[in-house]
Amino acid sequence: MKISIIIPTINSQGYIDNTISSVDKYFKILKRDCIVKEYEILVIAQSIIELTPLKNLRMFLCTSQGKGIAINNGLKLSKHEKCLIYDDDLEYNFADIIKLIEKIKRNDIVIGSRLLKGSNRYSTPKKRILYSFLYRVLVNLFLKIKTKDIQSGMKLLKKQKINFAVNSTGFVWDTELIYKAERNNLKIKEVPITYSYIKKKKKSPNPFFMLCDFIKFYIKRDS
Repeated sequence: MKISIIIPTINSQGYIDNTISSVDKYFKILKRDCIVKEYEILVIAQSIIELTPLKNLRMFLCTSQGKGIAINNGLKLSKHEKCLIYDDDLEYNFADIIKLIEKIKRNDIVIGSRLLKGSNRYSTPKKRILYSFLYRVLVNLFLKIKTKDIQSGMKLLKKQKINFAVNSTGFVWDTELIYKAERNNLKIKEVPITYSYIKKKKKSPNPFFMLCDFIKFYIKRDS
């Protein structure tokens, strides 16, 4: 199996090197064990950062800001059919990646879910849990999405199966992907993972701006 790991990032100079190093070491083990034949790490940066050079690392500077813009660029630039979208801060346990790899052969999208039985969440602020819950209520009310963890920052997908445009430029990109994937009858599988909240200097998504982005997407959702 060949995999492109897409890591969108902004203002992450203090920790992005550790993330990349940890993921690279893990994939070297997977390659040694013949689980992965080849891999590349694509860092799509939306601010200037310095990275320690690695053999399998490529970095691209994206001048337009927005998580969705960075992921779409990563998908276009990726060499391989199977793409792992992974947050830049190691909040999602990279050792759980093997669970996604095991399920991708029979599915089109595999999501590392924080909301399944068997999942573990540590140190997440109550305010963040509340915002996440309210957002899911909003999405389920208006979009009737079956997938539970619609905003997971760790998902593996088959790029050729995403034959529809995902136009959201910000954090609602994940919601639009799942909404359109379900409408196109793609096979989506969620697997339980371990998630540990890490306090960073970088600000979390503003709930008001996410609401505005969701409204924009909802108005244009089927265009």
